[in-house]
Amino acid sequence: IGILYIIQNALLESPNTGFAGVTTKHPLTDELHMRIVSNNPLKDTIKATNTAIEGAADLKKLLVSKIR
Repeated sequence: IGILYIIQNALLESPNTGFAGVTTKHPLTDELHMRIVSNNPLKDTIKATNTAIEGAADLKKLLVSKIR
């Protein structure tokens, strides 16, 4: 669910996104739901996902540089 929160945050930073929410259907299941209200939800989701991937790569570089 953590990665979905990161994508949600990136979506909410976009001016095209009116709403982005993540919910767990039930605590005992692995079923998650994400709702996006946007002019172009698929395009915005892809952009937000790429932003999250770039952020994770930057974090990995930082951690590796600090460990060495």
